[in-house]
Amino acid sequence: MSKFPAGEAQIYALASKMVMGFRRNQPIFHKPPVNWIMLNFRADMLRAKIVGAKFAIAKARAAQRQKDAALDTLIKALKQNIAYAQLTASGDGAKLAAIGWGLRALPKQASIPSQPTELCGQILNNGFISLSWQKPADGTRPSIYNIYCRQCGQDQWCFAGTALDETFTTQKDQGGSFEFYVAAQNKAGTSPSSNIAAVIL
Repeated sequence: MSKFPAGEAQIYALASKMVMGFRRNQPIFHKPPVNWIMLNFRADMLRAKIVGAKFAIAKARAAQRQKDAALDTLIKALKQNIAYAQLTASGDGAKLAAIGWGLRALPKQASIPSQPTELCGQILNNGFISLSWQKPADGTRPSIYNIYCRQCGQDQWCFAGTALDETFTTQKDQGGSFEFYVAAQNKAGTSPSSNIAAVIL
């Protein structure tokens, strides 16, 4: 069973064969809905449009390349003039504003993250504990999170590890009870401690 073609070239090839077939076999196919003359005309129209589209695409690509080149040239010219104006204005923002520019923005100083919140623990299999929390609402983004742990009833906290995101998994002895807290850290400093989460294995 034949399958109707999907590509333009295949459709045109089918039309050409059909035109030839109807033309040579008029006694059999004496009255098709679209006669071979009109079918041939429509096939020629498609061929002409395909050729025209190829030329249009090539022309559009050339225009795009020309546009990109013009943009690069303008950017280079603007940057050269900006460098000149910055040197000439000697840090005077008002003078730079006259040409649509301004002083360079000062680097934003990092700030200490605020407290991580909603720390909670979930018991997994074989003594594993999964901790999760919400990132600080304020301050510069944390670089790492430090996790601390102690047995319930003890005073001293021990360092349990670090995390790059808001999750951490650790393993503890079965039958124990443990408390955890998290502190966010970046180059500006360390946040206040999160709430304490207790887990009983």
